[in-house]
Amino acid sequence: MNNQTKHGITQSQLDAHWMAFTGNREFKKDPRIIVSAEGNYYTDADGRRIFDG
Repeated sequence: MNNQTKHGITQSQLDAHWMAFTGNREFKKDPRIIVSAEGNYYTDADGRRIFDG
C-alpha cells in the first residue's frame, strides 16, 4: 500500500520512523516534517518558519 500523507510521505515510511523523545502516536497522526534549516530557524513542509531557541 502506498498511501501518502499530506506531506508526500508514505504510511510505511512513518511506520518505520520512531522518535525517542516525542509522542509517536501524536507525531504519526499529524507529522511535522522539517524540510530545511537556516540559523535558528527551521522550515516545515507547510512552509512555516519555526524558531529554535
